[in-house]
Amino acid sequence: MRHVGIVTTKHSNCGLPIYAQDLCRELSKHHHCTILDIEPPGVGTPLSNAASADLDVVIINYHEGRLPYLLPEHIQAVQASGKRVILIHHNSLECGSFDGELIAPLYRVADAVVTHEPTVEGSVFIPHGIPEIGNLWGTNAQPTVGTAGFPFPWKRTDVVAEVARRTGSVANLICPRHEGLLIPPPEDDWQRMLGERLRLCTEFLSTATVVRLLATSWLNIFWFESFDPGDTFGQTGSARLGLAARRPVIFSRHRKFRTLFPYEDELYFAETQEEVYMTAAKILGDIAAGQAIKEPKQVLIDQGWSKCGEMYGELIERVLH
Repeated sequence: MRHVGIVTTKHSNCGLPIYAQDLCRELSKHHHCTILDIEPPGVGTPLSNAASADLDVVIINYHEGRLPYLLPEHIQAVQASGKRVILIHHNSLECGSFDGELIAPLYRVADAVVTHEPTVEGSVFIPHGIPEIGNLWGTNAQPTVGTAGFPFPWKRTDVVAEVARRTGSVANLICPRHEGLLIPPPEDDWQRMLGERLRLCTEFLSTATVVRLLATSWLNIFWFESFDPGDTFGQTGSARLGLAARRPVIFSRHRKFRTLFPYEDELYFAETQEEVYMTAAKILGDIAAGQAIKEPKQVLIDQGWSKCGEMYGELIERVLH
């Protein structure tokens, strides 16, 4: 049994600490696992907790937006204490090199780098884990379409609201506040458009609660559309909440969904907004008529947290040998 430490920011209302908690839970099935705080600038070094702890492996839950001050020498200091270091690169790009990214010098010294999509040769692909939540709530009696995640403009929450308007459905919008949201979502417009059919939640809820709320939808929609290259990094975590709800899901062809493209037999994809509206109307009609619909199944097995935890466990053994 190995001793593993996961170093992460504990920033409130952020997916990074939740990812660390999920990973720690899975690794704790087979190893001693603990979560360590990133030290803030000016307090020792970012990894001083990890360097002094009795650990075999240190996993750094890395996102340059939350940890821009991590340097190669910080990783090397941990390695000098006899530990292996695995770096999780959440904000990856589909390219042949990390050159030009803040992670580039870190990649050169880490014992392994994990990405949530196939990227640079030598990095390790482990999908962003899909939550495995039991006791899902039943679907609403009234047709309902939903989505979840910080409502950045490129996530096109407005498209989901428009689907609800066109189909006469309830809009189940779980849109927590975020300090980086420079353009507030048009909540007043949604209220005028949908009236009592708007179910808007702006709290940052637990993963289980979000998934169970999405399970009340007849259909969930994650139709991203980039407005800037910065909208394209990594693979989405919020859409995996929709998959975990085990209801039909419509996605766009945004690159944040590229690890879901192989599952067209159980997921819906729409190229344009009009295709979203037509596909949603068809799905809602089929459900009302008791017709067969596509629902996520194999993707939950292939990319669920149980599978991802096993992949991290195998990686830990590789870096230690």
